[in-house]
Amino acid sequence: MDVHFAYHGEPGNLRITAELGTAGGWHSTVQLAEPASFTNTDHEGTVRLNLKELQARADAAAAITGLAATPLTIRIQPHVTTASGAEFRPGLTLTLTPLQLSLADGEKALTVSDTATAQHAVIVPRTLGMNGWNISAATARIISTVLILTALTIALVILVFAQGNAPGDEAAAIRRRYAALLVRVHPMPTPQGRPVIDVTAFATLAKLAERYGLLVLHWTRSGVETFVVQDENITYRYRPGTNQPPSSTAAELTDAMDPSTTRVDKTH
Repeated sequence: MDVHFAYHGEPGNLRITAELGTAGGWHSTVQLAEPASFTNTDHEGTVRLNLKELQARADAAAAITGLAATPLTIRIQPHVTTASGAEFRPGLTLTLTPLQLSLADGEKALTVSDTATAQHAVIVPRTLGMNGWNISAATARIISTVLILTALTIALVILVFAQGNAPGDEAAAIRRRYAALLVRVHPMPTPQGRPVIDVTAFATLAKLAERYGLLVLHWTRSGVETFVVQDENITYRYRPGTNQPPSSTAAELTDAMDPSTTRVDKTH
């Protein structure tokens, strides 16, 4: 079936599609003609609808989705974009059943009129003013840059201060980033005679664990987070938010634990 159309209005570009749909919610779009440009205020053309092909597309979708393929709604959708940027999108809706093809909205849908307002860019002096005081755009950019840099500096200072006073936030960040390396355990003492080395950053502890193929043991006691890596002879430890000495002894680590967790070996 051939569908003839006539357009009167501002010249521009035209593309025409057919939007298919069924009552079950299936939708598809088919291009009916190649996009075209026209330079006159009057433009006419014809597009062809292959009803059998369109119904076959709906039947194929119905075979997959299980939705009814009829009635099939066919909306012929021209899209005109004028040289000034205005858009005109009239539409003609048809209903296709095995017995007939009909106009969904009656004869009144055969003619569509519309008006559109296009926006045009104009050049104006770049100034800013308030209460009778005007400054140039260049000056305003400099002022805004200074204000932004000042705000960023203040935000950075606040962030550094917050990080320095929130060890819990650091511990939470460690748990998120290094979850694959961490094993949560109950507070545990270090065997007698094993040296304990406090590292100044968790990244160092993570590197040690990866280097020796070990896991990072982790526990919390009295609000203090402890992360430990134990190799055969040495215990490496990190506690966020604490001013640790460069190293401590095994006895100091044992004293920091809950006495209920201390293990006593008896020899019979």
